[in-house]
Amino acid sequence: MFFTSDKLFSRKNLHIAKVIIHEGYDKKMQINDIALLQLREPVDLSVYMPACLPAKDNDWTGQTGWVYGWGTLREGGSSSTLLRETTQEVVDSVRCEEALQREESSVQITEDMLCGYTAGQDSCQG
Repeated sequence: MFFTSDKLFSRKNLHIAKVIIHEGYDKKMQINDIALLQLREPVDLSVYMPACLPAKDNDWTGQTGWVYGWGTLREGGSSSTLLRETTQEVVDSVRCEEALQREESSVQITEDMLCGYTAGQDSCQG
């Protein structure tokens, strides 16, 4: 179980039957970086809360968000075989663009992306 705000949520580890990657996913540009997970067993949504996408026009800057994925555990390493989780503070796109320029990244931030940062935590390099 974990806490968020004043609510208590239950957690359950589930086996995945199939991963359905967005047909427009572009690994280099990091666009459409989302997938659906088909579970091996049904889940009671009155007990377990599903992940929800944020409303388009909300400003989440400064809020804490959860990041999930099978990213690499270190730069140049292989992807994780387990779904991993971390939290990140949502930062505005200007701060995100500045960070990407410092890293000389080819990724461009689009209006359908959220950027996150927390010192000592990474969503794709461990």
